[in-house]
Amino acid sequence: MRAHNWKLIPILTILLLFFVAPGAHAAPTITSLSVSSGPVGTAVTITGTNFGSTQGTSTVKFNGTTASVTSWSATSIGVTVPSAATTGNVVVTVSNVASNGKSFTVTPAITSLSITTGAVGAAVTITGTTFGSTQGTSTAKFNGTTATVTSWGASSIAVTVPSGATTGNVVVTVSSQPSNGVNFTVVPAPSIARLSVTTGAVGAAVTVTGSNFGSSQGTGTVTFNGTTANVTSWGASSIGVTVPSGAT
Repeated sequence: MRAHNWKLIPILTILLLFFVAPGAHAAPTITSLSVSSGPVGTAVTITGTNFGSTQGTSTVKFNGTTASVTSWSATSIGVTVPSAATTGNVVVTVSNVASNGKSFTVTPAITSLSITTGAVGAAVTITGTTFGSTQGTSTAKFNGTTATVTSWGASSIAVTVPSGATTGNVVVTVSSQPSNGVNFTVVPAPSIARLSVTTGAVGAAVTVTGSNFGSSQGTGTVTFNGTTANVTSWGASSIGVTVPSGAT
């Protein structure tokens, strides 16, 4: 090889380093998650390496769903579990280079119950997240007693308070993952012991005696063969009504 060609080698090497090295990026690596399961909205800290000092166009995804970032540094990222996230891997992508995946389980969460007190048979709507679009093997339980489901959606479940239910937490379980519990008070069903009169015309006064009527009427009703009566007084064991127009 001619002498001047040897002299070109160091120059070419420097040029290659100048043009190639800036484009290279060490792959990001996740070493741990602060928590490995939780509902939508849970705060998670991702620890690892090569994340970059600022976020820029980098992303964090939970099984493909982009998370909201609360903090970013080269070795630590703060995020919250995004809405619609499902169980799967958490992946950090920096400069189009994806990290290894770390498994995260998204658990169901109850945010509210349509009513928090009721008798057996009462209709209750459970609102929350990550229930799944269909019921499958999932369950809703009242203090351990399985409820009858009338409808099931990803964010809303309709059930009736089951026979044998007692006061305690309502819990939804999806893929063996239980939700948080929300307290529900089961009250005894009302029971009629007797009527002051058993026959009468429209407008006749009737006193209904029994138990578990509640101290005030609220949404309680008295019906005569399906026709709602006008209530004149209401107590836990006695209700005054008049026979309604249209009663049969």
